Amino acid sequence: YGSGGVVLGTVSPMGNRAVLAQPRLNTVNASGSPLKQYIYALIYPTPASAECRQSAEQVVSVLPSLKAVATGGTLTCSVKSLTLTGQAQYGDGSPASSAVYSWKGPASPGGASFSSVVANPTVSVAGSYTLTVSDPACPSTMATITTSVMADTIAPILQTSMVAKSCVTCAATISAQSVGATLTWTGPDGFLATGFSQNVTTNGLYTVTATGSNGCTSRSTVNITPFNCPPAVCVPFVIRRTR
Repeated sequence: YGSGGVVLGTVSPMGNRAVLAQPRLNTVNASGSPLKQYIYALIYPTPASAECRQSAEQVVSVLPSLKAVATGGTLTCSVKSLTLTGQAQYGDGSPASSAVYSWKGPASPGGASFSSVVANPTVSVAGSYTLTVSDPACPSTMATITTSVMADTIAPILQTSMVAKSCVTCAATISAQSVGATLTWTGPDGFLATGFSQNVTTNGLYTVTATGSNGCTSRSTVNITPFNCPPAVCVPFVIRRTR
């Protein structure tokens, strides 16, 4: 049999019936709805009697193909958990609302391997996560994709220095350096400041905290000690009265 000069299959006799062998049907459906294909059977040449004219129709329905889409993210010192995003789509990009989801991923410390059946699960462990989507109407139709969750938990490098007091009432200069980080100082008497360098006059322990863009922190301390004056030296002298 054929259509428009194109051979679509071969009809072969088998007993008292005809069998369609190797039909050329489209088995790939990249649309968002079922693809219906029709196979018609009839007696040819057409019998003269209407009662002997018989025909039949068979509908072959090909469900839309599935694809999985997923995104991960990055865990940091301030972002302890995140939501994976997953979606099942048909070949034309439209969402497959009836799809079933299955996530697999790494185990948490001392726990079992990650597993979830929701589209957008929350995770707190870095690693590779695999999403499998399937269509309940056709369980053998599945699509799989793998996404990654990265970990950025490196604390900033912090360096501190101090220029000591040069006299009893003078100020000491305390400084810190940390590339790309925000610096916050705390100290005696409720001292609070931000920035790389501070001039202080109160003795005591000063703490500087460097906070990176990933929320990770490093701390260091600088101790300002009392200025040690040299001991007083008494020099005897004599007062003479002259006329």
